[in-house]
Amino acid sequence: MKGADYKVDEICTLIHDGVDEGVNDGVKESIDILINIQGLNATEIAMRIKKSIPTVERYLRILT
Repeated sequence: MKGADYKVDEICTLIHDGVDEGVNDGVKESIDILINIQGLNATEIAMRIKKSIPTVERYLRILT
């Protein structure tokens, strides 16, 4: 889905440069999932990207 990919890239450019690459990748994965499957909670996102719930919660805090 090209439109969603564009949105993910656009949002990721807004993420602070000081955030390390590993976090940026996780945040990008989370954004991609949220754009394509709305209404998921942190637990559901964590299961989909195979990260811990606290890690996903940190990604979500970065996005807010």
